[in-house]
Amino acid sequence: MILYDRRECGRSGGRVERLSWAGFTQHGIALLDHLKIDAAWIMGGCMGCSVALAFGAHYPQASRGLLLHWPVGGYRWKVNSQARFMRHYEFAKQNGLKGVVERARGGKSFWMDPEAGPWAGMIAGEAGFAKRFLAQDLERYLGMIITSGRTLFDRDTAPGAEPEEVMGIKAPSLIIPGDDQSHATSGAHYMRELLPNADFWNVMPPGQTTQTVVDRILEFCRKHD
Repeated sequence: MILYDRRECGRSGGRVERLSWAGFTQHGIALLDHLKIDAAWIMGGCMGCSVALAFGAHYPQASRGLLLHWPVGGYRWKVNSQARFMRHYEFAKQNGLKGVVERARGGKSFWMDPEAGPWAGMIAGEAGFAKRFLAQDLERYLGMIITSGRTLFDRDTAPGAEPEEVMGIKAPSLIIPGDDQSHATSGAHYMRELLPNADFWNVMPPGQTTQTVVDRILEFCRKHD
């Protein structure tokens, strides 16, 4: 099993540029290429389901199957996610890049402190990155924030790939639904509707335990391997 930190998360580096699902998947395929792995099961949880979905659409030859645990989705998810970017946009516009750097040094992530921005962890952890962050043009940065938030979270259903792309994913896909404001069950049903080789585990979170989820995933992989 290969567990990696998505860009701007954990110990992965980053670049100040427009964020996109396609960009996230490029790093995933680059990692597999670096490790000389031709194809793998692609597993995502929460927002990682959207990355996995995009990976399956963009790199079908490298996708042995998709394991989608609690896909994000739903109106509340979309609104709350877009609002985080707007809060950061307004903060950066009023306080400038220096204010963003000072806020980010508080050590909280973007999801815990939206005003700190998507690159908060990188700013707090790497002095060189913080210096490069300060050197950029503010107006260009504000444009990236607006477009990133608008295009990453542009629908009430699970984001990651366009419906027509999802319908073209032939890899076997296991969908394990969530049921809260960030993981609306409708997001899981959306994937169930579009993925042609989907297996929807019709067990809601109260009936899901660590052991039953692990057993279901392994059973699915053995069946399709």
